[in-house]
Amino acid sequence: MIALSLLHSTGQLNWIDPFHYRLTSKAEQPKSNFFDAVKDMKGYLHSKRCRWQMLLAQFGFEADAKTMRCGQCDNCQK
Repeated sequence: MIALSLLHSTGQLNWIDPFHYRLTSKAEQPKSNFFDAVKDMKGYLHSKRCRWQMLLAQFGFEADAKTMRCGQCDNCQK
């Protein structure tokens, strides 16, 4: 899932829905900044938020992320 998040953050992957995605061709890819992807990953690792909420929000499903909490990740278990 982390690899998919990195691909999405660099414009190499488009989400159709939470379970389906499409890889983009090099011609379709916007210029990306590797350091932004690293910063996002550090934010994910050090956050106190539900990991599932963060992943949903990162992939563009903000409405779903606001209404649920997994109850299973390390942050929800604390």
